[in-house]
Amino acid sequence: MPKKLTSPALKIFSALIAGLISLELLLQVISFGLKITNKESLITKDDENLIRIVTIGESTSAANQFSTQIEAWPSKLQKLLNEHNYPVRVYNLAIPATTTNLILARIQKQINQYHPHIVISMMGINDSSLWLNDQENLLFKNFITLKILKWTWDSVSNKLKHNTKFKSAPSVPLKDFKNFKNTSRIIKLFKNRNSDLAQKLVAENIANFSSTEQAQYYAFLGNSLLPEPGASTSEFLNSYNLYNISHAKYFWVESTIENHSYVLETLGKSDECLKLAKDYIQRNGEVNDFIMMMYGFCSSKTSKDWEKVFQKLPYNLKISYTKSSFETTKQNYRRLHKILNDEKIDLIAMQYPLVEVGILKYYFQDGPDYRIVPSPYDNIHFVSNRENFLNSLKTHSYNELFVDHFAGFFGHTTNLGHDLIAQSAYDKVVEIISKYKLTHPGQQNAH
Repeated sequence: MPKKLTSPALKIFSALIAGLISLELLLQVISFGLKITNKESLITKDDENLIRIVTIGESTSAANQFSTQIEAWPSKLQKLLNEHNYPVRVYNLAIPATTTNLILARIQKQINQYHPHIVISMMGINDSSLWLNDQENLLFKNFITLKILKWTWDSVSNKLKHNTKFKSAPSVPLKDFKNFKNTSRIIKLFKNRNSDLAQKLVAENIANFSSTEQAQYYAFLGNSLLPEPGASTSEFLNSYNLYNISHAKYFWVESTIENHSYVLETLGKSDECLKLAKDYIQRNGEVNDFIMMMYGFCSSKTSKDWEKVFQKLPYNLKISYTKSSFETTKQNYRRLHKILNDEKIDLIAMQYPLVEVGILKYYFQDGPDYRIVPSPYDNIHFVSNRENFLNSLKTHSYNELFVDHFAGFFGHTTNLGHDLIAQSAYDKVVEIISKYKLTHPGQQNAH
């Protein structure tokens, strides 16, 4: 009979193994219980007999992204449908800074939760050559377990570093300071390169602000000072400096994510972009969407360093690279169509403002003529937002339609811009739901 091993080291090792096994079992039990809850429908009784629409995308569609005074187009779409007594509920599931990789990773769960009849997509602007081979292996498959593991990992890490001064604030919406004291004068001073006086007035304005509000004010100024397309790189320096101050005051105001990345890319500061992403992760930021979007903007000169960041994350991401961001968006749009088509859900593929809808159609065909979208993609409903915005620009200034230039020749939209998008979506939605043969506004025969 072999002799029992009773060394203190072995006992400690055995205890650790037992503890890890117990922790894993506990996590699985918690995860299993929470997954059961998560599989329950999120549809209220009032919505069961309505036509349900899910909107997916990023900050161009997300609610309260740049100001509490700006209403996103999905909400405006709901109001238009209500005004005309259509029995429809719109669920806005757009998330700032997300990519089509992550939109696709969520879509099946969202279908199970909302059982939509129509999905409206406006997506792809944040994509990069990064491709997630197997979306089923993303963090969303075992979302609860991974969130617990990440929380444990981050908590231990922060305690070891004693770095609790800053916390990320991904849910803090940006306030509208347009009419705040001296704001217009401050913006003019920055534009005229009189930054000393501008900073003095800023300091007076924010003297009684909390750190979060101070960060919001600097972020608002940074957004307001983004130059127009074609501007020299020196004109981006004001926004660059203001975003840095904003994050030093309170390390994350969500609505600066895309704009700050755009500025860093324009200035060729890919190393700072990578550092910003790492800081965000270390401060408990929601890494899933943010890190992918940052990669898309800033990875051209630091791709190997980004690969190391991905490898260290506590998620099982299977990553490879396509030839371009175009290919990533194309593959994901085709996959989205397949998922929705299998579920008999209508897809409205909507293009960004001022962008040619033919580019969107091109994702679904392999021939030279983008105007022809062959089977099995000929059941997609394409919506353009180019003509409506071009017409509106004949009577309105750019700044009346857009709050910035984050995408170069277009940006995030104002209330008026959101009105235009909502109207485009409304026209197509009404066309689609007419097939449900509504007998009167309170009844419909949805599929």
